[in-house]
Amino acid sequence: MSELQELAGFLHDQNPQVRMLATQHLLPYTARNSPQFDIWFNNNCEPVKDLKALLKDKPQIASQAITALVNVSQNVAVRRVLMDEEFLNLVFSIVTNPEHGLADLTCMLLCNLAKEEDFVRILDMKVPLREFSLSKNIIDQLMDLFVKGTNHGINQYANFDFLANVFADMTRFERGRKYFTTIQEYDNVYPISKLIVFTEHNSMLRRTGVATIIKNICFDTPFHKILMDEEGVNLLPYILLPLAGPEDMDEEDMEGMFDELQLLPDDKKREPDMFIMKTHVESLILLCATREGREHLRSRKVYPIIRELHLHVEDEDLRGLCDQLVQLLVRDEATGEDEKAIENPPDEEDAIIEVD
Repeated sequence: MSELQELAGFLHDQNPQVRMLATQHLLPYTARNSPQFDIWFNNNCEPVKDLKALLKDKPQIASQAITALVNVSQNVAVRRVLMDEEFLNLVFSIVTNPEHGLADLTCMLLCNLAKEEDFVRILDMKVPLREFSLSKNIIDQLMDLFVKGTNHGINQYANFDFLANVFADMTRFERGRKYFTTIQEYDNVYPISKLIVFTEHNSMLRRTGVATIIKNICFDTPFHKILMDEEGVNLLPYILLPLAGPEDMDEEDMEGMFDELQLLPDDKKREPDMFIMKTHVESLILLCATREGREHLRSRKVYPIIRELHLHVEDEDLRGLCDQLVQLLVRDEATGEDEKAIENPPDEEDAIIEVD
């Protein structure tokens, strides 16, 4: 260990070549299962603090440093060393720079930092304006990067898919969920309405993150009215389309169904990933928590879509979720006050995405 401690001391050497070599040779010890991982806690986490400083170093050194930070920040104690406002501002300056080659890698670091509840304080952080956004709020800029930056639309080196995981972890906390369901002044739009359009995106990372965001928000019954408002967010078509296949339905089944879900082409494919499909069905179950929600799903003919899904998948867990949803939709409603329909709601912990 003494040799590694000596090597870590070279992370702040005055010679850039020495810093580069030290970073390269320490990378194998950044894995959280490394027997020598304790090196990063040496002298009050001094090596981690050195890595933070190296993000402002020459590009080759900064690249190695950010890779090391992505690895070591999977550790809770290390994450807390990285949560100071000065470092967060440095990270955001990289992510929001349209010409920075390390933007996506830095988004991976944000994925780990977002696991800390304290991360939601970024909702109060302001940064300089960028040409791709009309807001100084960093959360708004991250949203704009995610929406406009897909397929390298803003940065030729980045597609910002990992921000889906950042947002997903933020929605584990009430304040995060409230942001995504509150109209923002700078564009007069609910943030969640910008995300749901990616439920059928070609990036599995985006689809997984967005499905998780939706499910986490659906745990809060007060947000259901906003989510199902067909003049506003209109969530249902976006989570039903990935569940729908090309099967023919009779007129009675389609009466009241969303137009975009009727007469789907013969080559229509369902979402290929079982986790994402289960997450969408769990969201539908959560939307059945009130009678108003159940009636809305019935009127929009969710049952025929779930019936066909049940018939065409073999995964027993998914079929079980379909059964649970169908029971909620075909039940006889009690008279009187509304009631909670879900005795065993999906586990919120199942929706949390871990980034390895």
